[in-house]
Amino acid sequence: MAIILTENEIIGHGAVRTHQIYNALDCLITREVADTLLPLVEADPLDKRMYEFQLAQQAPAFAMAMRGIAISEEARAEAIKMQEMVEKEAIVYLQPLVAPWWNETEKRTGKCQDGKLHKWPKSLETSGEEGKATPAGRICSTCGCTDTMPKPFNPHSHVQCRKLLYELMGLKPQKNKSHKVSTDDECLDRLRRKFPDHGEVVEGILAARGARKQLGLLRATLDNDGRWRSSVNVGAAVTGRYSSSKSAFWTGGNIQNVADRSRGMFVADPGLVLFYADYEKAESEVVAYDAQDTNYIAAHGLGKDL
Repeated sequence: MAIILTENEIIGHGAVRTHQIYNALDCLITREVADTLLPLVEADPLDKRMYEFQLAQQAPAFAMAMRGIAISEEARAEAIKMQEMVEKEAIVYLQPLVAPWWNETEKRTGKCQDGKLHKWPKSLETSGEEGKATPAGRICSTCGCTDTMPKPFNPHSHVQCRKLLYELMGLKPQKNKSHKVSTDDECLDRLRRKFPDHGEVVEGILAARGARKQLGLLRATLDNDGRWRSSVNVGAAVTGRYSSSKSAFWTGGNIQNVADRSRGMFVADPGLVLFYADYEKAESEVVAYDAQDTNYIAAHGLGKDL
């Protein structure tokens, strides 16, 4: 006798059976969507052609996901080293940009230039000639520096970013998709457009974060055979292009997001060659023919800069 279960009733059947029920429901929902959409696809020749084309791409996409790509560990290590420098430079570049607003300080650490420990007065009140106090703090009697120093701004800290942008700079707080005040990339992009006078600061934060994301991508976990694997997604993007993400086993990552300067770590298997091909002005020519603009079409054959 068949038992009809809903999503709310899958708990309490044991781990294995619960897993089977969950996956069965997943398949049934997919089937229900297919039963609804396929008649619509079949009714339109163009939709049917596009559907069959994308369906035919599933096999090669799955083959690419399973095969993965070989990695040169030496080139990868060098790419990581270079990317660490890029991130460091992005953070250093940002400091003078935020200096007019960023006022946090921290305790000075380390030693004097001669390698000896700093000598601080016991308190601000008991300072003699070698223990002068300033608004910035106590002064070392050996090297003359204060016991506090400017705290570097950390663009990776959402707490510091909120304080800088919304409190110190007075920009209008932006909310994310959860309707919470945020400084995620989408909110920062909005700030850049709304407050162009402060665009350089916002762009500096985005650049530092982008460098950190790229570094995380380069450090992605490889499979046991040393290959980088990605899930290759057909038809996921609105434009119809492939997209990619981590593999089904959470290794690798979005290979399409690896910066050009780091792609030398991907190497061809023995007997094969990696190459890059691109049709010159292809998209522009499609637009020209789609618009049926004869002058625009003719310009493509004249070698003009379009």
